[in-house]
This record gives sequence, structure tokens and C-alpha cells, in this order.
Amino acid sequence: MAYKQDQFSRACDRIDAATKDNDNETFYAAMIAVFTYRMSTEGCDHARETIVQHFIESLPEILANANREAARRARVRKGEPAITRH
Repeated sequence: MAYKQDQFSRACDRIDAATKDNDNETFYAAMIAVFTYRMSTEGCDHARETIVQHFIESLPEILANANREAARRARVRKGEPAITRH
């Protein structure tokens, strides 16, 4: 699992580095296009449906994590301690 986590982290770092100069709207549009393209390379409809279902099920957690990180960043900007709970 450590290998996959390391591979995952490196991929995230490359995506972040490649998109740092883009505004959020451009970034999200590009990610949707890449996600769509990558899904089209899956071999069967069932695999694509499984990927989309997993993504849909992940959305509440994605939003919760984004809100928590936004709150942490706001506290840091105001000079408060950056305490986070997971």
C-alpha cells in the first residue's frame, strides 16, 4: 500500500504543480475533461459506472474536507492556531 500511496502523492503533486497558475474555474474544467477522457479509456461500461458511483459517493467527504481546509486557512490568515480535527 505504501507504494500506491507514494504513487498517488506524486501524481497529486504533479497535477498541483502543473495547474498552479490557473484560476479555479479553469482548473475544475480541465480536471473534468481529463476525468472524462481517462474514463473513456476504461474497457467496459461497468468499470465506468463503478468509477462514477465511487466519485458520487465520495462527494460529501470531498466537500467536508474542502470546508475544513478552508476554515483552517481562514484561521491561519487571522493569526489563530491552525488546529484541525479529522
